Amino acid sequence: MKKLTVLSAVLLGIALCGTAVAKTSITVWEDLNKASSLEQAAKDFERDYDCKVVLVEKDSIKQFKEVQKLSKNGMSLPDAFILISDKVNEAIKKKIVADISVMNTEKTKFIPASVKPFTVNNKAYAIPRSIESLVIFYNKDIIKDPIDTMAGYEALAKERQKQGKYGLIGKLDNLYYSYGFLSAYGSYIFGINSDGTYNTDDIGLNNEGAVKGTKLVADYTRNYIPKTALDKKKGLDVIDDMFINGQAAAVINGPWGLDKYKRSGVNFAVGTLPKLSNGMRIAPFFGVKGYAITKKSKNKDLVEKFLVYASQPRYAMIRYQKSAELPPVKELLANPLIIQDEVATAMANQAANAIDMPSDPKMKDVWESMEDAFEDAIKNEKADIKAILDKAVKEIKE
Repeated sequence: MKKLTVLSAVLLGIALCGTAVAKTSITVWEDLNKASSLEQAAKDFERDYDCKVVLVEKDSIKQFKEVQKLSKNGMSLPDAFILISDKVNEAIKKKIVADISVMNTEKTKFIPASVKPFTVNNKAYAIPRSIESLVIFYNKDIIKDPIDTMAGYEALAKERQKQGKYGLIGKLDNLYYSYGFLSAYGSYIFGINSDGTYNTDDIGLNNEGAVKGTKLVADYTRNYIPKTALDKKKGLDVIDDMFINGQAAAVINGPWGLDKYKRSGVNFAVGTLPKLSNGMRIAPFFGVKGYAITKKSKNKDLVEKFLVYASQPRYAMIRYQKSAELPPVKELLANPLIIQDEVATAMANQAANAIDMPSDPKMKDVWESMEDAFEDAIKNEKADIKAILDKAVKEIKE
């Protein structure tokens, strides 16, 4: 009897050890080369909640599509992944993401503009991770003070051409980079219904403002941006390289270029996009990346706790310092270290003069049709811009 008791005690001990080892594990997808920005939060959370946080690096632009594919094939999904604000309605429609109830109380900790794109029918579907908008990166060895007008950049481009070099360049044949030129003249993508939803029958990409903006983009691109920068696969890398090696004095880019420019050693500063001839400043898209929770996650409550935990000002600051992406946490943005950071300030100022990127699935048609429209307008100096845009809008509506 005594031996049996001893044996039972041993078996119980083994069972308890097995239970202690089998900690609850959650998997969070982070952007490429950005997992280090979450490591400290994950480490501390594991200690405080006796669990395991697995960080996996994936290209944030491709994460939603990959989650869709895994879900469709019945394969294992991450508990959380990065969702870009223009995909939220599609993610809800396809039942990929769960609503995040904790945001009912946590939303006040974030700037409203970062919460709004992820909120549908009063439910939040992501916890804001970072805000982004296009800015001007300029070489301080070439441009001493930021140029405030597009006319000023055109003058710089003409002067640099004499040396076989370039002034301001960017991937302006792509709507994401060029939309601000159109919006500054009064163009818009979709009208807004009285209930706040998008009216995809009301498209403002062929109105008078769109024609003016597209003509400006086409003329400037044709005259002052190298053709290699328009390459669909390598264009963005070409632009980065030209800025880094001093061939281009300035570039239009987003915060994703910041780390690369820092590592290159180029002496740069950051400023807001310039004003156009009508006195309006170029108003690009305002984008938000958020952490969404997959609908099939078995640990939703724990994942919510981690995402809130990682958004505390302390960890938000670590994320900014390691990723160069600005978390929209109110307390962080009020931190003197951020206020005195000219890069963060420029990005925050530009974000305040930006336009929400529509989250309607119809945007897929917008990107494709407008890419063709810009290509036609740039190639043909005598092109009928209105006719080109009319064709694009017709394709979008079909």
